[in-house]
Amino acid sequence: MEYNDSETTETSNSESSSFNSEYEENETSKKIAELKQEIAKLENTNKIKQKKTKKLLTLNQPKISEAKSSDNYKSKK
Repeated sequence: MEYNDSETTETSNSESSSFNSEYEENETSKKIAELKQEIAKLENTNKIKQKKTKKLLTLNQPKISEAKSSDNYKSKK
């Protein structure tokens, strides 16, 4: 009886390929999760900066009532 080694090799290669692709898929999923977390952090940081900038801009603007009263004063002269 002859033993066919090529079938064993093919099965072994197929199992190895399956394991490798599964491992790569897991690693890719982990990397995607890490990147999503990093994006979320950056988005939160960006939102905080926007709020601070908006707050600073509103603090530096003259009040509407003051601006109107000075315009009225100038127009009466």
